Amino acid sequence: MAGMSAPPEEPRSSEKLRLGGVTWWGYNYGSALQAYALRQVLGGMGVEYEVLDQYASRRGLFALIGQLGFKKTFRKIWARIAHPKLAGRSKIFRTFAEKELALFGAGRDIGRTNARYDGFVCGSDQIWNPTLVSPDDPLYWLRFAEAGKPKFAYAPSVGVTEFNGRESASIRENLKDFGAVSCREQSGTEAINRALGEERCVTVLDPTLLAGRALWDGMSEERVHPRPYLFAYLLRGTELRERKIEQFAAQRGLEILSMPMLEYDNACRYDLKFGHRRLWNATPAEFVSAVRHAEFVVTDSFHCTAFSCMYHREFSVFPKMGNPQLTRIGDLQRMLGLPQRFIGDDTPAEDVPSGQTFDWEHADAALRAQREFSMRYLSDAVEVVRACARGEQKA
Repeated sequence: MAGMSAPPEEPRSSEKLRLGGVTWWGYNYGSALQAYALRQVLGGMGVEYEVLDQYASRRGLFALIGQLGFKKTFRKIWARIAHPKLAGRSKIFRTFAEKELALFGAGRDIGRTNARYDGFVCGSDQIWNPTLVSPDDPLYWLRFAEAGKPKFAYAPSVGVTEFNGRESASIRENLKDFGAVSCREQSGTEAINRALGEERCVTVLDPTLLAGRALWDGMSEERVHPRPYLFAYLLRGTELRERKIEQFAAQRGLEILSMPMLEYDNACRYDLKFGHRRLWNATPAEFVSAVRHAEFVVTDSFHCTAFSCMYHREFSVFPKMGNPQLTRIGDLQRMLGLPQRFIGDDTPAEDVPSGQTFDWEHADAALRAQREFSMRYLSDAVEVVRACARGEQKA
């Protein structure tokens, strides 16, 4: 559990490889599901994969203020007090993580984990975004791993298209002893390779897409709303955008299913009355179901867009307020050969693209090809760690 020191070592399996991963996993549906997906895929390769609980060593009010600053910390605390339902959502995420991610609370001495694992993985999500995490952070770049311990990256996102000189120097130092380097978006891959000065990084699928529909079908059969609906999933909504969605949905005779205050420290007050049904305490499985059974999806989220593509749902994308995601979502649509479905604050509701304009057969073929490439990359990276564990080669 968060805040506790590392528990005693468990007996090691003689058959399975054990990997420890760093990623974002909590309090966001996309983060939780991508972490879950990578664990499922690695499990199919005979790997015991545990996600390190980074919050175990970064807990407490003063630690939070040090990480976020006083203003953001106050807004997070105020939002939870003002809207008690958000506490229920946080509990749902924590329960999901503890059950499905095999969280390991490393405590403040994260270096102790070297004795527990055969190797380490940088997982997906924006853990390498320099505006969110410093390239000097010892956790998200595995700088706590001892010399000779195998480590690789699977699909982290950098969230930018260029690094400055200081960031590039840190990245070169961080990645010099990684066995394999990858990124979730082509634009990020190009930025990393420019920083490295060589073509070491490759583009692989986000774990949610790597796992494939079979995993998600099993958890999303039950509908979360009985009538035809538009699913509005806005991490940073505004009243202007939500009123536009209301107009669009009304024109098409759809009810609106929404999830209020997804980034509650940037919450929109209009969230409190937006939508015919508001899912305050949806589980990650219910999020998948909300996308799967929607008639239309409007979002500013990469992962919501990814699930929309996987389930052949029509969608439109707003740029995320304060943190445009056009590049990474655009990279995804280009990879799948889909038309760019971006809309802006000035797009009239009647001009929001709709009607079946997606070539899903082509998109599925592109996804299969990229999944094969990504699985080979991951399998090769795991085999290097396995060989090191057997003493057959060095990291």
